[in-house]
Amino acid sequence: MRGRKAFTLLEVMMALAVFGLAITALVGFNARGYVNEARARKMTNAVQLASQKITDTKLEIEKEMVTGSLPEEKVDEGDFEKPFDLFHWKLEIRKVEMPMPPIGDVAGEVGKQIMDAITKQISDSVREIKLTISWQEMEKERSFSVVTHIAKI
Repeated sequence: MRGRKAFTLLEVMMALAVFGLAITALVGFNARGYVNEARARKMTNAVQLASQKITDTKLEIEKEMVTGSLPEEKVDEGDFEKPFDLFHWKLEIRKVEMPMPPIGDVAGEVGKQIMDAITKQISDSVREIKLTISWQEMEKERSFSVVTHIAKI
């Protein structure tokens, strides 16, 4: 029986140790994959909810514009309905203030009055819509904001 080749106990134990380390690493990668997948799913849901809320808001503003008015500054917030009730939204509508562009002394007083009237008209006709979506994830608050503008022409 001396000619027979076999593994020694030490070789078997070393192989099992290497195998155990490899399995531990694979389980860790797999767990991280599940966390990343859940985070991506929540972010995708949040983006879709934001798109829906922005569209609804723009439609409401366009209905108001038919009557000839734009909303003044407004802040509103709430939670989405089930099954998305873990997402919170905050909507801010504000009047856009246009700064007076530097025109120097060349334009004179009349040029300044004209530029003042133009910037006032633009400010009265443009609204900024900012929507922030937030949610809890692994005991941390996550959020992102979307900003768009709407103009009454």
